Amino acid sequence: MKDTKKRFYSWKALLFIGALVLLLAPACKSGPAPAAPAPAVTASSSANTVQTTAPQPQPAPTPALTGAIATVDKYGNVHTDIGSAAVAAAGFELGDMLHLKAGTFDGDLPLVGEYADVQRGSPLVRVSSDTVELSISYGNFAEKNAAPEGTPVTLTLVSKGTYKAELELRKLTRTDNRSDYASDAVFANFRVVQMGGIPANVLYRSCHPALGDARSPYAARLAELAKVATVINLADTADELTQHAAAVPWYQNFVTQGNIIALGMGVDYTSPDFSAKLKAGLQFMLNHKAPYLIHCNEGKDRAGVVAALLEALMGATPDQIVDDYMMSYVNYYGFVKGEDRYTAVSTIMQDILKDFNGGTAPKAGETVVAAEKYLRGTVGLSDAEIANLKLRLAGK
Repeated sequence: MKDTKKRFYSWKALLFIGALVLLLAPACKSGPAPAAPAPAVTASSSANTVQTTAPQPQPAPTPALTGAIATVDKYGNVHTDIGSAAVAAAGFELGDMLHLKAGTFDGDLPLVGEYADVQRGSPLVRVSSDTVELSISYGNFAEKNAAPEGTPVTLTLVSKGTYKAELELRKLTRTDNRSDYASDAVFANFRVVQMGGIPANVLYRSCHPALGDARSPYAARLAELAKVATVINLADTADELTQHAAAVPWYQNFVTQGNIIALGMGVDYTSPDFSAKLKAGLQFMLNHKAPYLIHCNEGKDRAGVVAALLEALMGATPDQIVDDYMMSYVNYYGFVKGEDRYTAVSTIMQDILKDFNGGTAPKAGETVVAAEKYLRGTVGLSDAEIANLKLRLAGK
């Protein structure tokens, strides 16, 4: 009987405790938030030590270079006060993509070695004369991007080596050793322009015959042998002409006799300045006799544009014009027609021909009309001057 009563009171106690739990449960739910879990720990087997989990490593800061524009050359290329040592210290290498802020420019561009390492009209950064240079291939960086002397410059790394494949495609390697080239003419990039209605011994093109570099003496000797009578110097200003000619008696004779014009042209053939100076040069040709020599510094870019325009005017086909332009790359860098880099660089002249023709590629038989329209509308020659220029180039 006593055991029965004990069991009865035990059940009553359990029921009472259960009811109390149910009554207190809502109050427990609205109580303080549970404590945050303790950090993960590990126990050392050799001592009573506790170690917290190591923090995750932070990414390294993006390399950056800052400076300012120190000088702007006559072509609109911008030379900064950032030296080559700073470029190396930042880890920047050829083929890297960088982000540039300078003037109105705020975008990505590649670190390259030559202007031809990018498409015509594209921006680039390169190290020239031990400082960082900002340029546009066939363009004026300073003018286009409102970047005069004193403009702040910031360069940051975007990606490593992502432009290297394009650099390899456009790789330009040359030497200043005559023995590395097949002939004096190849070394000096000297040749007669003979196509369309232009006969032999009327128009020549070459590198600068009086620049004072390794190639100049060869160009001067070949031009003298060709009995050149008139020189159209696309590169030099009047002061530069005086300086260069003083060291080369044959070249000085042209200055003394008034048979040379120094145009000091930039490389941006779409600029009004280029057109105005080209007009002066062509009008000079009209008043002087052949044979004519057209040259810039390398005889490749500015001379290439002017030669192409005259070739088109005289009825050369687009393929002939492109091949003559590319001959400078064959001469200097050993390009071979049909290889990938030849095809890539040849688009420069194909685009120039489109510009001559108002934006569309001219077909064979359309180059004369395209050149006439360009000379009339962009350069500003009269119909009579264009007709007379044709006669001059035909050797008449």
